[in-house]
Amino acid sequence: MRTNMFRILFALMVFTSVTAITSCKKDNFDEPPITIPEPPEKDSVNTTIAALKALYTTMGSPLLVTDNLWIQGIVVADDRTGNVYKQIVIDDGTAGISISLDQSDSYVNYPVGRKVYVKCKGLYLGDYNKLIQLGGGVDPDDATKTARIASALISKIIIKGPAGNTVTPIEVKINDLNSSYQNRLIVIKNAEVVPGDTTKTYANFATQQAANVTFKDCDGNTIIARTSGFADFAGKKVSKGNGDLVAIYTEYVSTPQLLLRSEADAKLEGPRCPEPVTLLSENFDAVGTGSINITGWVNFSTAGTKDWYSTGTTNKNARFTAYKSYQDLNIGWLITPAINFDGTTNEELNFRRYVYQPSGTTKMEVLYSTDYIGSGDPSSATWTLLVDDAPLATNSFATATVALNIIVGTNVHIAFRYTGGYGTTPESTTQYNLDNIVIKGE
Repeated sequence: MRTNMFRILFALMVFTSVTAITSCKKDNFDEPPITIPEPPEKDSVNTTIAALKALYTTMGSPLLVTDNLWIQGIVVADDRTGNVYKQIVIDDGTAGISISLDQSDSYVNYPVGRKVYVKCKGLYLGDYNKLIQLGGGVDPDDATKTARIASALISKIIIKGPAGNTVTPIEVKINDLNSSYQNRLIVIKNAEVVPGDTTKTYANFATQQAANVTFKDCDGNTIIARTSGFADFAGKKVSKGNGDLVAIYTEYVSTPQLLLRSEADAKLEGPRCPEPVTLLSENFDAVGTGSINITGWVNFSTAGTKDWYSTGTTNKNARFTAYKSYQDLNIGWLITPAINFDGTTNEELNFRRYVYQPSGTTKMEVLYSTDYIGSGDPSSATWTLLVDDAPLATNSFATATVALNIIVGTNVHIAFRYTGGYGTTPESTTQYNLDNIVIKGE
């Protein structure tokens, strides 16, 4: 009898112990996450990141912050994936700045979305190839750069605030990016990897070498993203689709660059941009010397005897100049073959040009006609001006772009018309060179 009673008591003790252990584990699992309230340093904030950065006026000369300045910001990039190395990037809505830390895995304390307060007195403003940053001193091996903040000082300088704040990227177009976006989280809509890079990985994971991948938007503007070979997504294939590209905007000297925080920033899985259709392309390389004679093109002078002629050797271009024409007026037309604008949309003309020794009132107009017959004197047709390009051209080859989406018709001719003269009226002998004429649509 006593033996049975002993067994019952033992079973009850075991059950009670197990219940207690299980209850203990359950309580720990359900415990709410630890939150950090706003620290007292919140009341010390007395400047913005934009104002702080404005103090740094000489690139390559680290500047000691001597005033008792405090900034605040939300962490928008951390070192969790390895593509950001020993730094965090913060943004307060006025600007962004990277803070250089002598510490790995700083994301544990300063993850994306955490608000932080930074005591700037005693820190140094500097730049890494013109990318402005905060550091803990002057680099002893390179006096033009800042050193990292010592690990033992980080928690005293960068004070933790509440975590989990929403981080919203700034929507911007590639061709609108400039230095004011340095170290800010941006999003580029309708972005995709250029066709030539779609077989790449973000970097070389095997050799841990950094690499560039070029992205573009549907307007053809491009920008590179540089990824470290130590990033945990370095060996991953790039996305081949189209979508929202999120990144930290940086600059390396004068080159715009994107810094991806993770593979998810470039998860582009939508339909790609429509491929452009080339309606016309001419680089003049196959043209002989002298007056330009290309099948389908018209080279015609409606004043004077000079016309467009070929110049150059391996890289030829078209040229017109009234110099030594000994004629008061020269008007030379170079007219494209007929182009069908009804089968495409968003047509665009691109060409390269430069002017040499500009003088007087020289004009080089780009025009179009829908009733020119494609041969002979163009004066009998109706021409509409698109742009007078001579005042815009530079003294070295540069690309000009002209939107043609206003044009409709199946028999459209584009004309380049030079006007000048060697006499006293209008005394304009400027040389105008034209090359790489391309018309594309979608």
